[in-house]
Amino acid sequence: MRRRDLIVGGLLAVSFARRASAQPRNRVRQLLLIGNSWSDQVTSDPASPRWAVFLKELRRHGYEAGVNLVVSWREGVEDWGGPRDEWTEVMDDIRRLAPDVIVTTSHGWARLLNSVIGTIPIVVSALSPIEQGVISSLTRASGSITGIAIDLGPDFYNKELDLLLEAAPMISYVGLLSAERTYGGMRQLWREAKQRGVGIQEFPYSSDYEARFDSMVREGATAVLVLADANHVPHANRIARLARRHRLPLMSPFRRMTEAGALMSYGIDWNAVDRGLAVYTARVLGGAKPSELPFEQPSRYELVLNLQTADDLGLTFPDSLRAFADDMLERGRSP
Repeated sequence: MRRRDLIVGGLLAVSFARRASAQPRNRVRQLLLIGNSWSDQVTSDPASPRWAVFLKELRRHGYEAGVNLVVSWREGVEDWGGPRDEWTEVMDDIRRLAPDVIVTTSHGWARLLNSVIGTIPIVVSALSPIEQGVISSLTRASGSITGIAIDLGPDFYNKELDLLLEAAPMISYVGLLSAERTYGGMRQLWREAKQRGVGIQEFPYSSDYEARFDSMVREGATAVLVLADANHVPHANRIARLARRHRLPLMSPFRRMTEAGALMSYGIDWNAVDRGLAVYTARVLGGAKPSELPFEQPSRYELVLNLQTADDLGLTFPDSLRAFADDMLERGRSP
């Protein structure tokens, strides 16, 4: 990552100054957004689909860019795997910006910012934040950080495996596309798969998805299960395309992958997560301390089926899955 990749700056600075002068009673807040992009393209527009739900909900709670809020942003982030020289410059940029709140969807950024700039409140939506080292407890504050904890444990992945086998009962060996950090529930998932007569093997996280899929195929995988890691999301198109190329039924926690052409997804309602993230951000902007806001956990999950991909793979979703599905895509995007 290069220093120039971090975009820090005001939004609509000139018009904002005029509006702010007409509203002297409203203190202007600085908000910094740092997130994982939802596509392979880096964007510097906070009004992109990634932040649209969040910003709309934030407006409902009285905070609007260009009115009483200056928004700075960084998109296209992938979590950093180790120390880099650019960190010092990036952290200096953030200190100069002096945001009232930092909002991030990257557990890597949350972990780093909390350890380096612990005085700025951070609101994060993080997958398995305890396993990822972001926090030590959901109920006790860790530094100046709070937000939405998306803890998907063994029971969740067992459910995904059940749904995948219901859709494609001929599956005999599942390749597990792993997360940045080792998944702690692998042993339990392996036992559950064995009871169902299915082999399962974990393939370590790497951004070289082509090599990972080649390895799965060589090992005899007949389906793929994707672990919940935000690093996978910017590559949803690549992952779905590779699954289709190798004719592998793919289950993931991300609707985005199913829209890109994967077979199915079962996971969090991410729009609800973004709305919850905005509610917490509004509360912190209003003066609440992160230590007063224990991490919340989402409770709604959605099953999305791609009917076109099923047809391409020679599969037919049973009525039991169709009845349970929240959405069925007649024709997903086929990258």
